[in-house]
Amino acid sequence: MRIKTFTSWYLRNERWISSLSLFSGFIIDSITLNRVDLLWENMWISSHMLIAATGIILINLYENKKSKLSAK
Repeated sequence: MRIKTFTSWYLRNERWISSLSLFSGFIIDSITLNRVDLLWENMWISSHMLIAATGIILINLYENKKSKLSAK
């Protein structure tokens, strides 16, 4: 039940959550990162990209599986 409640809340506020995430990520990176050519900072950004890519792939797999099950 909590997942359905959270999902409906997220779908209602998706636009605001996306905007807030982008803005807060920019602010945090601006505060915490010093130079673009440092190894640690490149690893930090690469790890963020990997986490985001993994999330996108998992969401798409879940959505595709859900739509295939409902089509049957």
